[in-house]
Amino acid sequence: MRYGESIVCTTGVRAETGLKRCAVQSAGILLVQFKLELPRRPFAVSRGRLRPGWECQMNIANMRQTRKRPLFLGGPFFPAHDKNRMHDEGDVVGARKRFLDKRFRNLEALLSQRYTWMNDYIRPDDQVVEFGCGAGFSRLYLRADNLVLTDYVDQAWVDIRADAMNPPFEPNSIDTIICSHMIHHMAQPTLFFRKVRPLLRDRGRIIIQDLNTALTMRILLWVMRHEGWSYDIDVFDENSVTNDPNDPWSANCAIPQLLFESSAAFEANVPGFRVLKNELNECLLFPLSGGVISRTSVPEMPDWALSFVQRLDRMLVGALPSVFAMGRSVVLEKQAS
Repeated sequence: MRYGESIVCTTGVRAETGLKRCAVQSAGILLVQFKLELPRRPFAVSRGRLRPGWECQMNIANMRQTRKRPLFLGGPFFPAHDKNRMHDEGDVVGARKRFLDKRFRNLEALLSQRYTWMNDYIRPDDQVVEFGCGAGFSRLYLRADNLVLTDYVDQAWVDIRADAMNPPFEPNSIDTIICSHMIHHMAQPTLFFRKVRPLLRDRGRIIIQDLNTALTMRILLWVMRHEGWSYDIDVFDENSVTNDPNDPWSANCAIPQLLFESSAAFEANVPGFRVLKNELNECLLFPLSGGVISRTSVPEMPDWALSFVQRLDRMLVGALPSVFAMGRSVVLEKQAS
């Protein structure tokens, strides 16, 4: 959908109407505001559901996700860095050394789960670039011969030091962009998508693994004082600053949920992309990993127990995603202008 296009609205959506304007909602999310033009049948309700068979033509005037705060722990929460109850915040060198020295099984299971699914969307000869590679763990799991790791901070495993908001790549030079747990650190996420789109070749992809602020994630963040969240932002406004741009570890963990809770809203507000995958995942395995960069002490589990946890996670996320889904996997594909 594009702004100004006419589309057909059928049954199954909630409508709010005024004299000339309507709004369509789904699951409490404002999806479309539009001007009512020529209803096929009388459209007299001021609030309610469209009856089966009713259709109306509409022009999209705006398409914004205006998510309400969750009832519990829904308000903004941003702990100071010195209140973090986890250890070694931001120490990517130490995190990489600890993991490579021991290959802690719990964390191995989490990292493998976060990265290996991406291989299904990486083609054999793809030029792959990861922005915000952190400790550089992706190279252990991605089957990509042409993988370039970039980060804002220069490290021994970083191929190119790069600011994701000012990427040093030529137009049409990248097939696949990897973003693993970096979107929630961005000060202007939709501006990032606009800036990297020209770098992608035709039908190029952005593969994203990030947080989802379900209830259990908000409780975990609140208890550990690790990172924060706020739903009181418009992630689709390029001029809206959602994190501290001067602090690379500043985090608003609600950003991925606000961006991708509705694939239709994302596609309407970030033109030029199609959402190929948008899947919730991950629950108990994350806290049981002990953390990726920041860490806390947890007992190492045998492989059979970790496999059980992963199966349990799938059941919990499938049954009550708003409570248990701590992760989100997304694949975007570049579309022709």
